[in-house]
Amino acid sequence: MSYTECPICDPEAAVRPAGDKIEASCERCGQYTIVGTAISYANQITHATEEGGNPRLGPKGSRKRANASSWLRENPKERIHGGNFEDLASVTTPSVLERSEKLMRWLGKSSDEIGAWHSIQEDVWLARAWCKNRPEMTALIELLNEQTKVEAHRVKTDLQVKLTARGWQYLEELYKQKPESQIGFVAMWFDPKMRPLFDKAIKPAIEQAGYEAIRIDDVEHVEDVNDEILSQIRRSRFIVADYTGNRGGVYFESGFARGLGLPVFWTCMDEEDHKRQLHFDTNHFNFIFWKSHEDLKERLRQRIEAVIGRGSNIRA
Repeated sequence: MSYTECPICDPEAAVRPAGDKIEASCERCGQYTIVGTAISYANQITHATEEGGNPRLGPKGSRKRANASSWLRENPKERIHGGNFEDLASVTTPSVLERSEKLMRWLGKSSDEIGAWHSIQEDVWLARAWCKNRPEMTALIELLNEQTKVEAHRVKTDLQVKLTARGWQYLEELYKQKPESQIGFVAMWFDPKMRPLFDKAIKPAIEQAGYEAIRIDDVEHVEDVNDEILSQIRRSRFIVADYTGNRGGVYFESGFARGLGLPVFWTCMDEEDHKRQLHFDTNHFNFIFWKSHEDLKERLRQRIEAVIGRGSNIRA
């Protein structure tokens, strides 16, 4: 085993070259494999994707590298290649609430006993809380400390933290309210001509990523349809919102999902009429503009896996 810099986050990592790939075991990113052109992409440090160019992670210490590192830590033994590197470089930063919940969950899983203290100096804690650096981690800990969910103190230069009684109670409620759902809710235009979009692109993309695709008109229920929509979104891990046709219901459902803190995957047909209709409140999001069902199926699957990881609902 040789030692060199991790091509994603840059700290020293155990690296095992194997042909055109690198098998890395990084304290921050965890275990992953990076192959072919993705290695050169990772080593380029320009700030953004150039027009017609290759995806970039930015310079050392950038937010993009921190996000990529955190995603890899949550998706161990991932294989990064030229085809999915752009998705890795496009992983978005979770909200402060989501990041604090991730840190709380990790503290809970790492606590062998109530009252156990933890040091946050290890790089793995930065990745688990999706923090760019230690000052940001310290600020997140201080926020949770002010909310009395954790107790923190310093031992020389080492900041240590433990869950409080209120923190444990918060975790219990969190697990009750947000089970690890395997559902991907689909918001889209229900015109019959759009059914092939669901059957041939959106549904198989969600299923190939390891989740169950739910469309409200496929759900048997006796409730008011609007109540059922909200109920299904609350049960979901994410939603796919296709804005082709500019339907008001899609805006409502994706907005409700964002209010719950759920990831939203934005899609729309790559035609000028549909793109022009997008409301200015949404047209700045990272849309997948699709040209064909096959195009959307592959890109949506890659985006789901890059942002939240593979689900466990794998079909034979």
